[in-house]
Amino acid sequence: MATIIPTEISINPDLRFAVNNLFAEPPIFVDATAPEALDKVLQDPLALAVLSLHQIPLQRSETIAVGALVGRTPTAYTLIIHPEYLQKKAVFRLEKEVTVLTDSLLASRQLQHYRPDVKVRQSEAPLSDLHQQLSDGSCAALLLSAYRLEQNPDSWQQFVRLQLHPREFVPEPGLGVPAVLVQANNTLYRKHFLPLHDAAVAELTNVERKVLQLIPQAEQGSTGVYCSKDEAGNYHVWAVTAQEVCRYVQVSSSTTFGLAERVAEALLASETT
Repeated sequence: MATIIPTEISINPDLRFAVNNLFAEPPIFVDATAPEALDKVLQDPLALAVLSLHQIPLQRSETIAVGALVGRTPTAYTLIIHPEYLQKKAVFRLEKEVTVLTDSLLASRQLQHYRPDVKVRQSEAPLSDLHQQLSDGSCAALLLSAYRLEQNPDSWQQFVRLQLHPREFVPEPGLGVPAVLVQANNTLYRKHFLPLHDAAVAELTNVERKVLQLIPQAEQGSTGVYCSKDEAGNYHVWAVTAQEVCRYVQVSSSTTFGLAERVAEALLASETT
């Protein structure tokens, strides 16, 4: 029996349709952490996992292949604010010295860069637990990626939601890009999902993840990169390295050739100034 592992990301209609048409019997859907999902695919030739691309390590087993990158959900981070702690004239509309929960080191450091008075705590709690903590006032706000909130968007209607633009609040490379993971030698699965592969998204995320490869490993977990392409065909990259302080850079180019190298060089140069 095939096992499908969504792992904290909504499966879009096209992907769900492809999954249902691949198997003669209904697959088993289970939740798992990203490492658990990767291990399941590694061990079980009938398993496949759907992860956000940012959850996939730069270095992974050659036994596992990305069968498709299926579009890109909203890449931005979102602040979900309890109305009692809303201050409309403040930066990010948060009252002073409130507590915010997030699941991202990178997001945590960027929020404190803009609002050093805010107390930011990292939490690996399930989304339902985070929702409860916000509801009962244990925290003033949550700072989560938009792709996580898409799992159940209606549950957040009683709160104030502020989407942070990825050009200013830079996400992890590949955030919000559903990636289908299968065993590399499973040609049936790979051929089946290939028509869903979004080459335009892959071009942009290749730049983002290459930047990550070019910086020191110790800094990769606190580095954000976001690449976009405008209507004229030009590429624009926004990046941040969030160590003791956040340093932002922006690089544009008419081609992706050498673009990641320029961004990485700019990030490393900003650390020495």
